[in-house]
Amino acid sequence: MLSSIAHVVSVRSQLGLDHQWGLYVYRTTFEDEEIWERYVKYVHNAVNAGVLGYYWRVDPALVVRVQSSFQLIIKEDESLEGLTYHQVRETFGPWIASGGAEEDQWLGSGMYDWYFLYVDQVILEKFRQIDDARQEGPPDYIAEQVPLIVVEAYPLRWGPEPDDEVDSKFEGDPAEEDAGKDWQYVSAYHLLEFIDMHRGDGDAWYTFFKHPPEVWDTS
Repeated sequence: MLSSIAHVVSVRSQLGLDHQWGLYVYRTTFEDEEIWERYVKYVHNAVNAGVLGYYWRVDPALVVRVQSSFQLIIKEDESLEGLTYHQVRETFGPWIASGGAEEDQWLGSGMYDWYFLYVDQVILEKFRQIDDARQEGPPDYIAEQVPLIVVEAYPLRWGPEPDDEVDSKFEGDPAEEDAGKDWQYVSAYHLLEFIDMHRGDGDAWYTFFKHPPEVWDTS
């Protein structure tokens, strides 16, 4: 059975239409160009490995189409240096709302406008430790679980209003349970599956959320 992304890519390919799926990446550190380039290359390769692992038995040609339509569009203006994910989110939402992404030919409901990737020096150092620890041979994208910081662009659950302060203390209150769930680590290898599980379903973020330092995957 095809994932929703793969299905749309397949249909649009047959119609000769342009398409791409993926996310925007906000780079907020410029200390080390070498580790940044290694990270971006690894993420691309890990996502493509995930696509291969997902579809190689279904249709080898589909693997190529889904891989070739994957994009990470990087925002790396130095004005972003040192910004928190909260600060990036404050600019991302209005930019999307003003039509900033219209020229990038994303798949409809492809999640590019629901989430973005945030990269700071901490995540690059996490990657460096994993990448440098590998003695030899190719990366094991599943076992290594190199994380992406995925930020929810428009939190659907907010903290309680002042008048609801007492009510929010009851066990099971959504505002209480979902507080702080505005970003999570996602394994680069499983990004396609993450997007498919969350595509068009705002509640999926909270249903399948994994608290850091856990890394989201399909296990």
